[in-house]
Amino acid sequence: MPRKVYREGAKGRKIKRMKIVAVFLSDETMTRRLALAFRNRCLVRRFDGLESARKKLHIDNVMALVVDMRGRADRSGPLVVDLISQLHATWPSLPVIGYVNFSPQRMRDVLAVARAGVSEIILDDFDDLDRIANKIADLGTSTDATIQIEVAIREFVPDHLWEFFRFCIQHARHAVDVEGAVLRMRRSRKTLSNWLQLAQLPPPARIIGWMRVLVAARMLEDTTRSTEKVARELHFISGTSLRNMVRRYLNCGPEQLRERGGFQYALQMFVRELGSRKHVHR
Repeated sequence: MPRKVYREGAKGRKIKRMKIVAVFLSDETMTRRLALAFRNRCLVRRFDGLESARKKLHIDNVMALVVDMRGRADRSGPLVVDLISQLHATWPSLPVIGYVNFSPQRMRDVLAVARAGVSEIILDDFDDLDRIANKIADLGTSTDATIQIEVAIREFVPDHLWEFFRFCIQHARHAVDVEGAVLRMRRSRKTLSNWLQLAQLPPPARIIGWMRVLVAARMLEDTTRSTEKVARELHFISGTSLRNMVRRYLNCGPEQLRERGGFQYALQMFVRELGSRKHVHR
C-alpha cells in the first residue's frame, strides 16, 4: 500500500492525508470514473496543464500522473508527447500513465505515448478501471520505495555522484543501462567509472543492479506481493530472473530475504559493499 501521509488536525490529532492521482487533459466524467474506482484509497485531481499542477502538487503527496488523450484531436501527437516529457522532467520518480482510445485510428497515439516513456497505458472501453486503479496503486508503492531508498543511502554518496545514484534509483523499475545514465549526466562512461573508482565505489553497472535489488527488496516486504508480481512490476524477464539477481547481490533468495529483514538487510549488504564507511566528498 502507498505510504500514509498525515497532517495535524484539531487538538494535535493526526489526520490521514490521502495520496493524489493527478489527471491531465481529461474531462469531469473520466475524473469521476477514476475517483469511483479508487474509492477511499486516494484523491483524484484534474489539471489543465503542467503549470497549475506545479503550484498545487507536492511529490510526497502524489501517487501517479495520468495523461488523458482520448477524444479531441489536440490530445494526440506532439502535444501529449511533449507533456509526458515535461512531467518526467518535473517529477522523474513518479509513474506517468497514458489513457487512450482503443481503436485502429488511435494506434499511432498508443505507439507515441509508449515511446514517450509512460509506465502504463490504459485503453478506454477495454481496461477495467478497478483493475487499473489497483495497478496505479502498485506503481505508487514502487515510487514510495524509491523515495525511501534515496533517504537511506544519501549519506554514503559523494555529492558529485548523487545525480547518477538518483537516476539509478528513480529508473529502477526499468532495466536502464550505463549508456543511458551517462547520457543523462552528460559525462563520458570513462569519467563516471573513474569518479566511482576514486570514491572507492562499485562500477556503474553494479550500482544500477544494486538500486534494482533495493527497490525489489522494499517491494517484497509486502507479503501480498509474490516474487513473480514484483518481477513484472520491475520489468524483469521473469520471476526466475529476479530471483537470480537477488541471489547474486544478497546471497539469498526472495523468501530468505524476507526472513532476514527485507529491505534493511539488503541495505546493510549494500553498505557493506561500500566498505562500511561513508564516502562523502564535500
